[in-house]
Amino acid sequence: ADSPDSHPTISDRERDYINSSLVETSSESNTMPTPWRQILTSGPMWALLTASLCHEWGYSMLLIEVPSYLSHVFGFDIKQNGLISSLPYIMKFLLMIVFSWIADYVIKRRLLSLSVSRKMWSVIGDWGEAAALWGLACVSTNVLAAVILITITGALNAGVYPGFFANSLDLAPNFAGLLMGIVNGLSTLSPILAPIVTGYIVTDETDREQWITVFNISAALFFTGSLIFVVFGSTETQPWNNPTTDLVEIKNLNITDTNVKDAKDNFIR
Repeated sequence: ADSPDSHPTISDRERDYINSSLVETSSESNTMPTPWRQILTSGPMWALLTASLCHEWGYSMLLIEVPSYLSHVFGFDIKQNGLISSLPYIMKFLLMIVFSWIADYVIKRRLLSLSVSRKMWSVIGDWGEAAALWGLACVSTNVLAAVILITITGALNAGVYPGFFANSLDLAPNFAGLLMGIVNGLSTLSPILAPIVTGYIVTDETDREQWITVFNISAALFFTGSLIFVVFGSTETQPWNNPTTDLVEIKNLNITDTNVKDAKDNFIR
């Protein structure tokens, strides 16, 4: 079905619940012209994209390179490596449930504004990960401490889900899917580039100092991306969420059909 209202088997209670959550969403969103120029010149959109790019760099480092770090620096075998490398993701799964529940509870009870909540969770996620990675430089020879910090890094990744990951819905509910596609699509550049950069830095996989340099770069990006989102990000629904409103205003100007067509074309471009 195209919408909850047209679904043949949905219950009234579920339909009402879904519709009540679709704030600032139009039933005509599928036929709306896409305001490309407004999207690509939107400051909050660029803040979201920057936060995602920086985050994905650090997260991909954790996903791709940490097993190599544990193997070559600490000498873990495949069995040990697999178990320890899975710990961050087990903890992340658990914290995603906890963090998301807390975030919803706080917003529903109006204990924090949506803006403060989004930015707070982004800071908890990214700055927490940055602090844990920087901590590795201090305990690089302590196996237990290193494993704990790596686990904390992965676990705190859960914070960004109720943080900037949900921001597309805030900015433009009518185009949330498009925004998510743009952000996620461009953010795949980070997992492509991160291993390449690591290969240039880590020429000796048993050298702790080279690995620490890699982790420090990731930590700096975690910190910077979230800082940009905190300063320039927004949870306000953007004016271009309802482009049909602008087109209606154009029609009400009583100008010629040719000028209306030109105005529409310029708006869509």
